[in-house]
Amino acid sequence: MTPNPSGWGAVFLLFGLLTVASAPAQEPAQAADSAPLTPEDAVSAALSNHVALRRADAAVLAADGNRKQSSLFLSNPEFGADLGVNAQHVEFSVLQPVSLSGEGLAARRSATAGLASAESYRDRTRFEVAAGARQAYADAAATHAHVELARRSVDLTRRMREGVALKLDVGEGSALDVRLARMAEATATSMLLDDLEAEAEALRRLAAVTGSAVSSEQIGVDPLTAAPIPPTAIGDTDRSDVRGAERALAAAEANLARQRAAALPAISLGVNLESDGAPVIGPAVGIELPLFNRNQAGRSAASGELAVTEAELNVTRAVATTEQATARARHAEAARVVEALGADLQSDALTTLAGIEAGYRAGQFDLPTAVVLQNQVIEGQAAAIDLQRRLAAARIDLLLATEHPSLLPGGAR
Repeated sequence: MTPNPSGWGAVFLLFGLLTVASAPAQEPAQAADSAPLTPEDAVSAALSNHVALRRADAAVLAADGNRKQSSLFLSNPEFGADLGVNAQHVEFSVLQPVSLSGEGLAARRSATAGLASAESYRDRTRFEVAAGARQAYADAAATHAHVELARRSVDLTRRMREGVALKLDVGEGSALDVRLARMAEATATSMLLDDLEAEAEALRRLAAVTGSAVSSEQIGVDPLTAAPIPPTAIGDTDRSDVRGAERALAAAEANLARQRAAALPAISLGVNLESDGAPVIGPAVGIELPLFNRNQAGRSAASGELAVTEAELNVTRAVATTEQATARARHAEAARVVEALGADLQSDALTTLAGIEAGYRAGQFDLPTAVVLQNQVIEGQAAAIDLQRRLAAARIDLLLATEHPSLLPGGAR
């Protein structure tokens, strides 16, 4: 028995309607997954999730705990008791070790400077994380723009191949032109796959920085949106990493003073209660004799650490000064040359591509000439995207070198 086509068609139609009717239930989840991600969103997410910033916060907590622990005495009081067998003799003592050589004061200075150093380094880490998030976003946007350009190139070469095939069908083209068109389409397709691979890697880097999953549909195609425009006259600043190194040096100097003071042991002062029937209360004093241990290891280690900290401060100052000077020069040159090219490169490229295609169809160009011209225009478009990415990188580099607050969400420190 032959099936009724119209009956099967009704079944398929009903199935299709049911499928479409059930589709809207999934739309909210898809919309949430593809919500736009702005550069400010990326920076905020990075500042909330980045491991380096969490480590910097942990370092501040540890330094604050060390400061609180050094706020009064370096050691806890000691309590002792001695009870006789027949309970006739009872002795109690309470002793508090106290350094008379200034070890406690030096320890407090070192801990206070260490906390200030940790806080300064955390400030620097915040700028570095924000800059890293903006650069990752700019790279992802640039690769996304390359993918969109590659897709247009594939569409263009496919239309060209289809047009050549139609000419061949009516006897106006040649088999050589068809082969050339196919090779051009293959080249464009290969570029698309390369760009898709680069886009995937850029999105993964952005996800690693922000700690949030991200897709190409969530970002734009303009790398410059991730990079705030630096002020015209942006000068050198007192950078937080330099302040951190200066405070680390102060902490190291105070620690050396502490270790030297610790060569003389602390004196234990307190009271003693003794009873052999009648209680007797009197002062108690104890001291360790520094015959063998005069804190030689502590003094040597602190001296070496001080030399290392001094070198780190010199390097940090030199790097900060050089970064600010080179970032300013790099941005000035990049902004100048990109501005000289004009802002309408992409629109000019699209108009040129349309003109080349129309010229070929009208017989003004042969196929090899049209393919060469199209490749030149597409390469120019790709170069324009790279120019935007490089200008964005120059802006971010300058803002990081000078620790400009526009790197952070809302432009505030």
